[in-house]
Amino acid sequence: MSLEEVEAILGEDEGGDMLGTVQGYRWKHGPNRIYVRFFNGGVDQKKLHLATGWETLRWYAKAGAEKIGITWQ
Repeated sequence: MSLEEVEAILGEDEGGDMLGTVQGYRWKHGPNRIYVRFFNGGVDQKKLHLATGWETLRWYAKAGAEKIGITWQ
């Protein structure tokens, strides 16, 4: 798949990293992430991180705290 085909499914990426002819992109939805690496115009490698229950709880707690002005450390 090309980057354009992947973006048609996942939407625009969070930002890519360029390392020579290898490009890495990431998509985030809450605490979950998808990483896709492209080489020579096609998908070379992909990785999915599904957050655990604890990671999800921490992510939403932090997002909620920031909305009401509490800094999270």
